[in-house]
Amino acid sequence: MAISQSSASDGVASECEAREILQQIACRIDPSFPDKIRESARSIPADVLAEIASDNNGDYITRLAQIAIYGRVPDAWAKRFSDRAVNDPDDSNDALITALEASGEFTKTTIRTAIRRTGNTLAADGVPLDTLKNDILLNGDNDAFGVLNVLASSDWYRSRDEGMAAQQQIIEQIGQQRVLEILKADSLEQLAFNSKYAADRLFGVRLLHANRGPILTALGDPDPNNSWYAYQLLTVGDRNSPIRTGSTTNATNIGSFGPTNQELRRLATSDEPGRLWAIAILLFRGQDISDLPIDFDSIKIPLPNVPKALRAAIVDFFVPDAEPGTDPRWLIEAARGNSLAPKHEALLRRLAKSWMGQAVRELTKVGVDPETPVSAGKHEGSGDGTFDVISTSVGTVAVSNLAPYFDFWYTIPDDETRQLISSAMANANIQPISKELGATVFEGLNVYFFGDQKPLPIRDLILYWQS
Repeated sequence: MAISQSSASDGVASECEAREILQQIACRIDPSFPDKIRESARSIPADVLAEIASDNNGDYITRLAQIAIYGRVPDAWAKRFSDRAVNDPDDSNDALITALEASGEFTKTTIRTAIRRTGNTLAADGVPLDTLKNDILLNGDNDAFGVLNVLASSDWYRSRDEGMAAQQQIIEQIGQQRVLEILKADSLEQLAFNSKYAADRLFGVRLLHANRGPILTALGDPDPNNSWYAYQLLTVGDRNSPIRTGSTTNATNIGSFGPTNQELRRLATSDEPGRLWAIAILLFRGQDISDLPIDFDSIKIPLPNVPKALRAAIVDFFVPDAEPGTDPRWLIEAARGNSLAPKHEALLRRLAKSWMGQAVRELTKVGVDPETPVSAGKHEGSGDGTFDVISTSVGTVAVSNLAPYFDFWYTIPDDETRQLISSAMANANIQPISKELGATVFEGLNVYFFGDQKPLPIRDLILYWQS
């Protein structure tokens, strides 16, 4: 049956008829050809398409409607679609975002304002980058620059690097002063510390730092990602940042300028925002701050049910590579334990060799024929992790390399098997991960885990694997 090419005036008015046309399109046209989808759906009125595109079921017909409504979003639907695009992180809204961008000034302004307000970096990634750059360069568009700044504030390296590269290109083409004018800031300091939106402030901080300006105030930014990046700039630097002025680059000036230790000590003993970050930087610099009136026990993140040695092992491994937004108290704890150097799987396996060997010996004694332990990465076929896998005749056991704990891996044992393995492990001084302990979340410690960056429960930390 041929797909109808009639116009809206030919009588396609009901949602049922529209869905029939979209179903025909689904059978004939691959979604990688959006122009053909849009042309074939021309007979469907925009308000009917909008009703279908607004469905929350995520089915294929809804997706086609979102593609087909490109450039035809009615103004009355702009806010609803924009709110959905920025508030529903589990939904793929790229098609809706590009549709809003192409449907006129009202809908374009609505989606861009929503992205700036929420700081949704995934939504910012859905706006065509070339469109943003053109609107900034040709029209001095404030909202376009704001969306670009949101993109450049992303935790995801590809999006962030693309956004920062575009920022630098714009600076080089129109100059820093014009950039400030577009963003309605009188100075870099105003942009960095007083802008309404967090992404604009972060852009200002990076620019100010690239110009060797003082960014100590940014440690107290209310956005945790911004204060995190300020800490990074004042310690290891932003090595991947292309933002520069003249020959001064972050990459070549890491740690060569910034607040004095005296300034940091003053902030560290104040009640001002940024106090904890100042302590973290002083410790990173190797400063002796034992004379300062700091009660480290009171600022420690409480995890009362977590054994001290286990807590120390998790901090030692995960804090050095923690993701943006991590609580500064974890950095302070790691620095006080001399644990800021990144650790790797090979080192962990060497440290755990003693209890891993004992596990094999005890499992052998109970007659389950354990194989030689293999790393998580080798067992899973890629990546690395914080545990070894021991295959036995009754199932597979995962033994952590962070601390002597174990759990079953892809195995649901019966009571007899569980008791047999647990007894052998107890003789090797390796504990089972209890439900209560395993579910305890290391709040404030953001860890990358299969496409997300967030605090994880202990079981996912001590038996961590990432492909």
